[in-house]
Amino acid sequence: MCTRCHPGWAREFPRLKARNLRACCVKNLARHSPLLRDQPWEPFHVKDTLKGPSVWEVKHTKFYEKKKLGATWAHWLLVCHQPLTDEYKYFVSNAAEGTPLEVLLHVAFNRWHVEKCFQEEKSELGMHHFEVRNYRSMTRHFILTSMSHLFLVQELQRLAGPRGE
Repeated sequence: MCTRCHPGWAREFPRLKARNLRACCVKNLARHSPLLRDQPWEPFHVKDTLKGPSVWEVKHTKFYEKKKLGATWAHWLLVCHQPLTDEYKYFVSNAAEGTPLEVLLHVAFNRWHVEKCFQEEKSELGMHHFEVRNYRSMTRHFILTSMSHLFLVQELQRLAGPRGE
């Protein structure tokens, strides 16, 4: 967050006088960045909801994250706008350069399923009950919990039958 958008915050870096830093926050990029400002909104049917189809307008651009050792690989910034509710969502992806925009939007708007899996693994399978001191042990615990969750879901589907009763 920048001090221009949040005036009470302390600066972590010295002020640069020679640059025009109007687009210092992600929410201002669509308005001030020439790559996104001049790009027209593209409508995309993202998903079907109970109220009907959900159509979002999307702008996207490729950028390179700046690190101390130089630039990294290409990332994607997706700016999504819902015209009915005037809601904005921002997504960053490190997908490969040939990935279609439809795939990026499908993954971005369907992350609820992944969050639901994590919630079930924490509450039902004890994913958050680990007391380890190194990364390898934590990774093993997460993999075992995820595999247990997959096994239980497949068994539940098998026992429910073909109609899901």
